[in-house]
Amino acid sequence: MNKGEPRNIINELHMTTNDYAWLSTIYTIPFVLAEIPSNLIMKKQTPRLHVTRIVGLWSIAACCHAAATNRAGLLVARFFLGLFEAGLYPGILAQLTYWYRPDELAVRMVVLGLLGSFSGILSAILAWGITFMNGAGGLSAWRYMFLFEGLLGLALAIVAFIWLPNLYSLCAGVCMIASFIGLTVVTNKPALYALTITATASNA
Repeated sequence: MNKGEPRNIINELHMTTNDYAWLSTIYTIPFVLAEIPSNLIMKKQTPRLHVTRIVGLWSIAACCHAAATNRAGLLVARFFLGLFEAGLYPGILAQLTYWYRPDELAVRMVVLGLLGSFSGILSAILAWGITFMNGAGGLSAWRYMFLFEGLLGLALAIVAFIWLPNLYSLCAGVCMIASFIGLTVVTNKPALYALTITATASNA
């Protein structure tokens, strides 16, 4: 956050290092408390709305960080960031179980974990690049960082709302299309569904 620069987040918001350390705590508390309720909401929503809700609200909270003018404002934004982000990772894992068999889940979970690690590397590179924008347009680089990540998240929320599949049982159109072109959709095991489509046209 522009450490060593006159326009860093601590100087601009008149914070101490202890105040800055509280940002992690104030984020974690609502994140942990809302984890289970957030995923229970998914039972009343579709997975598409669940992910869109989390990513969209999280992105708005991230953008609000850039508007903070004092310590209290930043702590409030951080609190809502943790609150809104709760339930994303477990929700993604639950979504995977709706579409893949148990023997197919391991590879997908590994890929998900790798993407999480890669995001940390990408975020670091992004932060380094944004430091060169420090002072541009009268804004500090740390404000640009929150704005950029928040706006990127909003764009991804729109993509998720349009393209993310729902529960298999709600995707009746898949079965109709598969039947029309001579394919068979087989059910998953045990009692889960997967988009496992096997061609049967060759046997016809």
